[in-house]
Amino acid sequence: MSRRALMLCIATAMAVPAFAETPLSVDRTELDSKGEIIIVRRTTWPDFDGAHIQVDQHLKPDGFGRLIYRYSDQSEATKLYHQAFCASMDMEPSQGEGTIEGPAAGWVCTRENAPGSCVGIQHRSFYPS
Repeated sequence: MSRRALMLCIATAMAVPAFAETPLSVDRTELDSKGEIIIVRRTTWPDFDGAHIQVDQHLKPDGFGRLIYRYSDQSEATKLYHQAFCASMDMEPSQGEGTIEGPAAGWVCTRENAPGSCVGIQHRSFYPS
């Protein structure tokens, strides 16, 4: 094995633990019911019982290298996970759409504050840790 190949193997082995906590995301391209291209991004998320679950997000390419997440385009299983994820923080899933760039995966949760409070809507995005 050459010295360069050996250094590359050592560097790779040292980097693996740094990413051990990062959920794995895998993309695949499919056609939706209208025959349009979608990206199905499967990511591993906590299941709220100390284990993990794989969740598919259906994302629409926007033609500029970004992906669009629409709550209404998701499977029932994904909507249920999104609801449970947000409910764990006393929030609700955002019903709009969000733009994702690169390999990111995440959820957008919102909460309306009580009448008379300074901020009407709280909006938070969550990504795997």
